[in-house]
Amino acid sequence: MARYSLLILAMSMPTSLIELKDEGYAGKIDMCFIDADKPNYPNYYKLCMNLLKPGGIIVFDNSLFSGAVVTNYHQEPCCYIHEANEKAVVDNRVTSLLLNFGDGCLILRKHDA
Repeated sequence: MARYSLLILAMSMPTSLIELKDEGYAGKIDMCFIDADKPNYPNYYKLCMNLLKPGGIIVFDNSLFSGAVVTNYHQEPCCYIHEANEKAVVDNRVTSLLLNFGDGCLILRKHDA
């Protein structure tokens, strides 16, 4: 029987992700859903990529922030969301899809090893 792991971050701290890595979860998580503090979105990106297994998915909620990420990308909290979105565009380890509904949803799939 297949076993799946799901990591949901809602109002979490990046230190809990570091703890998961230290506890041996690196490369073992199937999916991360992130709807947490926006200033840490770039940190969540990096930390979740370490935890994610090949073929795994990361979903960032609020990736367009009601369109403000496009018009006010230099202001907080939009600058952090924009930074995470930009990381996805240039990261050759993932395929990315930005869905334009609600506040936006960035979906990343980590390439197979």
